[in-house]
Amino acid sequence: MYACIFLCLFAWFSVFADPLVIGIAGGSGAGKTMLAQALQKQLVDNAAIIYMDNYFYDLSHLSPEERKKNNFDDPKSIDLLLLKQHITQLKKGHAVEQPIYHFKTQTRSSSTTHIDPVEIIIIDGFLLLASPEIYDLCSLKVFIEVEETERLFRIINRDQIERGFSLQETKQRYKDFVQPCYQKYIHDSKYQADLIIPNNLENKKAFQILLQLVKNHSCT
Repeated sequence: MYACIFLCLFAWFSVFADPLVIGIAGGSGAGKTMLAQALQKQLVDNAAIIYMDNYFYDLSHLSPEERKKNNFDDPKSIDLLLLKQHITQLKKGHAVEQPIYHFKTQTRSSSTTHIDPVEIIIIDGFLLLASPEIYDLCSLKVFIEVEETERLFRIINRDQIERGFSLQETKQRYKDFVQPCYQKYIHDSKYQADLIIPNNLENKKAFQILLQLVKNHSCT
C-alpha cells in the first residue's frame, strides 16, 4: 500500500516548480512541530519552517484577564493575511521576517526571525487545511492523525511547561475551545490532505515516504 501511495504522489508531485511548500496540519498536540523539525533536520540547510503559531494576533492591548478568554483555536485569532504574504514572498525568492509569539504573555515579540529563501518551505499549522488561502499555496498537504487522549496528554504537558497555564486552565480551555474547534474546523479538514500520517513519527514508514518524496524533489 505504501509503495502505491509513494508512486502516485511522486507522479502527481513532480509537476510542481520550485520551491516546494509542505503543509503539515493536525489537531493541537498531534506532533506537527516534531514532524516539521524532523524533516528540517534531514534536509539541513535546504528547508525552513514557518510556524502558524507565530502569527497569532498580538493581545498586548488587552488586560491579562481578558487575554485568557482568547480562543487560540479559532481561525479569527490568526493573522492569515500576513502568513499568506510571507509564504508568497518566500515562494518568489524574497526573505521574510517571521513574527515571534510569546504564549505566556500572549503578545508578539519586538524581534523577529529572519528567513531567507530556501528550496523547501515547511508550514507547521493546526488550522492550515481549514484555511483555503493557505493550503492553496502548498505543493503537498500532510495531516497527522492522533487519538484524542494522546493529544490531550501532550497538550497538558506543553501548556504547563511552555505556556504557563495551570492544569485547571488547560482542562477548561480544552473543554471550551480546543475540542469544539477541532470538531468544527480541523477534523474534516483532513480530507484536503494528500497524505494522512497516523500517530506522528511512530509511523516510520509514512515518514520515510514523505522524506523520500522531498529528497527526490530536491534532486530534480
